[in-house]
Amino acid sequence: MSSNAVVVCSWGETRDGLPSGAEEVLTLGRKLAESLGTDLHWLVLGPLAAAAAATAGRYGVRSLAQIEDAKLAAFAADPFVEALALYCGQQSPRVVLFSQNLESRLLAPRLAGRLGAAVVTNVV
Repeated sequence: MSSNAVVVCSWGETRDGLPSGAEEVLTLGRKLAESLGTDLHWLVLGPLAAAAAATAGRYGVRSLAQIEDAKLAAFAADPFVEALALYCGQQSPRVVLFSQNLESRLLAPRLAGRLGAAVVTNVV
């Protein structure tokens, strides 16, 4: 992956088996990646929905990655932050985007702190 890629991160299943808010944040991710002239990648923590590959194709996702671990089967902030920090350390994305939800409000600032990066929340 390019070190300046935009990465959308999601987890869980709700609508049509896809993570809650995935399509909304993929729309934003695609627009941001286009404006930055970089690739869009989608990272799923935990189980991967059957519809994920087709959804990724509709949004121009260059790669769909999954981190599967028993610790990621259900949301828990510490294991999620650890998995994301390892991923970001290996991939060096320029931007990581999350859906607007309670879990993301816990993860984003913790991840930013671990990475020494900025965090912007509640963006509309």
